[in-house]
Amino acid sequence: MRLAILAAASIAIAGATAAEPSNVLVVQGGRLIAGNQRLVHYGDLQLANSTDQRLLRERVGLAIADLCDPSHFSVADPHGSMTCTKQAWTDVQPRMRQLSVRLAAR
Repeated sequence: MRLAILAAASIAIAGATAAEPSNVLVVQGGRLIAGNQRLVHYGDLQLANSTDQRLLRERVGLAIADLCDPSHFSVADPHGSMTCTKQAWTDVQPRMRQLSVRLAAR
């Protein structure tokens, strides 16, 4: 499953004002570098039910784990991975909640 999620989590170039594509959450780390985003597809999920909401959280978690992998940070920045993970979750959680509420209302 991890390979399928990573394949679906396409690398994008960072862009602060870019709109999110339909059926995709953009997960971004705190550093402004190329490859600092992952796309998490959710078009196949029914976010009105808790099982698919959990699947979305798992997909986002895998994307964040890939994005914030400790190997992407130098030894001079020993907390970089943890900071990246925290920033990415802080950024994406409100959008996940809005998405779940909006799609549950359909």
